[in-house]
Amino acid sequence: METLEEALEQAKKELEEEGTYRMPTTAYPEEEWEEQKVKGWPRPLHIFGVRQNQVNMGTGARLRALEIQNRALEIRMERLEDYIKLLVEREQTMMGRVAAELNAMESDLESMRAEVNAQSAKVRKSLGSDLTAMRTDIDRLRLSTQLNSNAIDRILKGPLSRPETPSGDAESVDMLEKSENPDVKKA
Repeated sequence: METLEEALEQAKKELEEEGTYRMPTTAYPEEEWEEQKVKGWPRPLHIFGVRQNQVNMGTGARLRALEIQNRALEIRMERLEDYIKLLVEREQTMMGRVAAELNAMESDLESMRAEVNAQSAKVRKSLGSDLTAMRTDIDRLRLSTQLNSNAIDRILKGPLSRPETPSGDAESVDMLEKSENPDVKKA
């Protein structure tokens, strides 16, 4: 019995030292049977001990397999965490680039807006001066058209309604009209 207790103590020490638990695989060694046989242990007890050893060995093997799987999963998790960190760093650099490009595009857009506003102001100013010049020309044309039509109307009406001068001289009538209508000279 002392060997079983020693094996359990050794398993506890391994658990404290390594952080892993190993089940004792030889809970009932064959030598124990040879020593206890003399004391009169029955054979069924020996068969039970052997079977218990087999169960312990199988359980220990499964436990070791689970520990291996657990370690493999831990390694995989570490790799995935490293990969996630790498992806996060890449995403942050890409987001930084995108933010820088957006800022550059915004500044370009603002400069383009300012340039368009300046050009449109110049165009408006030149259009305003052109429009003023056109209005002036149109007003001159209207005035000259009005004056010309007034002069034409007077000329057309003039021979019919000429007042007779005492002398009856046609030249004196023409002189009279010229002095009365200064608009005719401008036309």
